[in-house]
Amino acid sequence: SSKAAVVELSLSVLDNLLTEGGTLPRDLPFDSPQAKSCVGPRIILQNLPLLIHQFSLRMEKGGRHGTNEDLEEMTLAAQNSNAKNKLSDKLSKIAQKELSILCRVSELLIDRRSSNTNTANSDASTSTTETMERMIHLLLPHLNPLKLSKKSPVVRERIQTDILGIVTKFLPLISSEAGLAHFQTLSKLLGPIAGQPGMSNGRIRGLVISSLETIANTKTSSDGGVVARNENEAAGSLKKLKQVVQTLQDLNAMNPKYIEEFDFDVLVPALNRLGNDDGADGSWLDLVHNPSK
Repeated sequence: SSKAAVVELSLSVLDNLLTEGGTLPRDLPFDSPQAKSCVGPRIILQNLPLLIHQFSLRMEKGGRHGTNEDLEEMTLAAQNSNAKNKLSDKLSKIAQKELSILCRVSELLIDRRSSNTNTANSDASTSTTETMERMIHLLLPHLNPLKLSKKSPVVRERIQTDILGIVTKFLPLISSEAGLAHFQTLSKLLGPIAGQPGMSNGRIRGLVISSLETIANTKTSSDGGVVARNENEAAGSLKKLKQVVQTLQDLNAMNPKYIEEFDFDVLVPALNRLGNDDGADGSWLDLVHNPSK
């Protein structure tokens, strides 16, 4: 069942397992000796495929408040405005908690993949990698600032930090082709979205750029990770991606001496380079130039 009360209780059980009944800090790495000695995280790890599958189904079917069944429950309460508002808030909090737990559970996928790789279990390793690719695909839409506009800045930042933390850890472990497919989705978060300002938090923007840097550092491989007609073109494309990322880092450089203030000593020269019309390094013409031509 996907009724709000059942989902809320299920999430509480998962939270208690992950924190060993509240005795483990929520930010404690699962590969730490303290976490490895606990029963709760081990139970989660043993049932990880089923758990990820259930989370994926809810995210694929659901909208901002949850699944279609959740929305039906809201419709039944529509005659009572106060009841509807309370249920709406409750479902929103459940979705937030669900996403937070999903991000923490996803960290176990990394340990699982590492274990499968070390034991030469190629089939299990491939399955885990495919699950990581699917999770990135499901998590990225939740970074959209428009979807988080009604949440407080603190809650919004926590959700974005959780998601970007997992995405950045997953990207080096999935196929290069899958990683490159997300470059445009992530980069769009740095600009205006549907006529509205995009991400304005400097720290979160930095995390997005870190994810882009991870993608740009993808090595050229024989699996078709970089779509190119030959190795030289592939190498040129990756080099261009790295230049784009470096420009983004310069445009979003934060002042090391002042909190929440951009470093204009780095930002202004980057803007000036973009404005060059002679195709010099760092200009718009240079960054959009196709290296194969």
